[in-house]
Amino acid sequence: MDLRCRRFARLVPLVVVLLAVILVVLLSPVVVPVDSRIYSQSKPPDTAKPGAAIKSKVRLVLVDVVVTNGKGDPVTGLHKEDFEVLEDGKPQNVSVFEEHHGAPPTQITLPALPPHVYTNYPTMQTADAVNVLLLDALNTPTRDQTYVHSQMLKYLKTIPPGTRVAIFTLASRLRMLQGVTTDSSELLAILNSSKAGTQASPLLASDTENESNEGMIDFMIANSNAPPPETRA
Repeated sequence: MDLRCRRFARLVPLVVVLLAVILVVLLSPVVVPVDSRIYSQSKPPDTAKPGAAIKSKVRLVLVDVVVTNGKGDPVTGLHKEDFEVLEDGKPQNVSVFEEHHGAPPTQITLPALPPHVYTNYPTMQTADAVNVLLLDALNTPTRDQTYVHSQMLKYLKTIPPGTRVAIFTLASRLRMLQGVTTDSSELLAILNSSKAGTQASPLLASDTENESNEGMIDFMIANSNAPPPETRA
């Protein structure tokens, strides 16, 4: 009996140690190695790319202002303190202010030059304003474009020498026909060319469509005033 007790007493510590080892194995986290190539194939690729960011800085913004009185005459002698520029309701600083009077060009008398001496100095002092003629075919019917074209020709024949003029046309896009120049012959030549001819507006109805619509309206008005047809029982 004593021998059995001694053997049992020896087995108890071993059993306790085995149970402790089993508990540690069961409760400890299991780490399973995973192939990175398999993970990369199962995970969908991230196709979302950050959008391109465009940043710009503006040091000076040009704002043109025309000031007239109640009679339509220009008001001169103004200063930048007389104006207030707002952006989103916040006042902005007016850094530069220039007044343009639109004075007519004046003839410049050059001193006499020695023989065989020449100069390219301009003999005409141009005005500080530039005139832009716009042939608007986008918002103007064809018949009105013809009238505007004829009035532009008359205007160019009467402008003072040295007047700076540029010609643009607007249809499906804005085009420059003639840059800024003081040569009226170049301006007349470009206006008389096919480039400055009338164009069909991409927004307005054509003359044929307008005539058809007017005819339909006249027909509807005439029928609306006619007596109703008689009904027989």
